Amino acid sequence: MGNEPTSRFSLLLLSVPMLAIAGLVVVPLALILHTSLTPAGGEAGWTFANYQRFTTSIFMRQVVFSVALAAVVAVLTLVLAVPLASILVRLRRSWQSVWLIYILAQLSLSEVLIAFAWQILLSGTSGFAKFLVWAGLVETASASVPSLGAVVIALTYMSIPFAVLVLFPVMSRLDPSIGEAARTFGATPLRAFVSRECHELCVSGPVHAGFRYGHALKRSPNMIANWFLAANHSLTFLPPFSKLRMAR
Repeated sequence: MGNEPTSRFSLLLLSVPMLAIAGLVVVPLALILHTSLTPAGGEAGWTFANYQRFTTSIFMRQVVFSVALAAVVAVLTLVLAVPLASILVRLRRSWQSVWLIYILAQLSLSEVLIAFAWQILLSGTSGFAKFLVWAGLVETASASVPSLGAVVIALTYMSIPFAVLVLFPVMSRLDPSIGEAARTFGATPLRAFVSRECHELCVSGPVHAGFRYGHALKRSPNMIANWFLAANHSLTFLPPFSKLRMAR
């Protein structure tokens, strides 16, 4: 009996976030579902014509493209994030704090700002294009945007901080003596890394890959549909590389 007022107060406190979730999530989703089942022109009744139109070739082509793009970005993100997280774990605590703050600062940047930054970096007057000319890979400097390659680079750049922050706690709990024992028995640093980090991450790896895949799938429509990094899907992957000099 004495706990009854406390229980009522707890239910009252829980009702506030539940009402917020219902108003901000459930109601909008219900309205979207109602709109998707409403016939064209606002006529009365229900129809699945909108969902049938989704299965046409023009929509399915875009779905396949988005899924493939997200898969490529997820793989590239994990390939780059796993070594970075491994290096970060081996640093001193003070340097770990500095790099973690730097990674968190990257997350504060908006997608529009990142897109503008990569547009400048991949432009024809940037250091990237001039480096290709200096290295003799291309004859003249040209912009790499808009292109599919620019979208992949920008999406991978945005996904790496999330992946490192997710992998860092997992890799910090790994036993370093396993890698040391592998090197003691003659294993190369690369093989010791694969046998320690990659083997231990086999269980959680699919979870991280799925998380990165979903993140890339969410970000890709903004990059492709609204931004200037990829004005046309049929553009070459990276225009400067299409002019690379072939070695004789």
